[in-house]
Amino acid sequence: MSLRLKTPVRLAIVVGVAGLVYLLNYQVRAMLEPGHIVLPDWDLAELPLQFEGWRGEASELDERLFRRIGADAVADRVYENREGGTVSAHTALFTNFNEGITVHSPARCYRAAGWEQRDTERRTLTVEGLPDITVDISTWQREGRRVKVLYWYQLGDRILLDRTELGGAYVALAGRETWPAMTKVMLETPGDRRQEADMRLLDVGRHIRRWLHERTASQPAPDDAPPAGEAA
Repeated sequence: MSLRLKTPVRLAIVVGVAGLVYLLNYQVRAMLEPGHIVLPDWDLAELPLQFEGWRGEASELDERLFRRIGADAVADRVYENREGGTVSAHTALFTNFNEGITVHSPARCYRAAGWEQRDTERRTLTVEGLPDITVDISTWQREGRRVKVLYWYQLGDRILLDRTELGGAYVALAGRETWPAMTKVMLETPGDRRQEADMRLLDVGRHIRRWLHERTASQPAPDDAPPAGEAA
């Protein structure tokens, strides 16, 4: 025996279900909306000019790559090792996450500056005593010049490489009253000798990764944050 509902009853059910879906959607969006985003109590300008095997100096941004960068804080270095190999390091802090990881993604910046991407791959960055993280290493060419670029973003304990991975960080931070700023690390080195270029990028990346971890670990956690941990 089938149950046939009158049109007003069916309409009421449809309206009720639609209202429930809207309410749930609103609650989820509200929960995932960033809280008060705070910059760290340390300064990117403290990024060392010397690491083991590397000596650096402060540098100016390449205007073709970083027009209207939109970052809240920036520090740039050019490091040189004993063999004369160089690595340019660009670090930035963003309170506008979409600005940092979408508008100013490395791929978008390099393409806008006239570079052509030759390849890209994800690699593991290993630092003793810390969890491994995944970084992106790509090759770019322009006017006969070739460079290799390594980058990663960090939001809280999450390591991000693109906009799609930002959702996981939002879920991890959901419910907190205060959210950390997003950190961007991007390294560039001449790419004529691929293996040597990768080694230079990974070496400087390890030093910066450890330095950022030490600064973050020394910063007091928000009252509403869970116990400290790290996830790649």
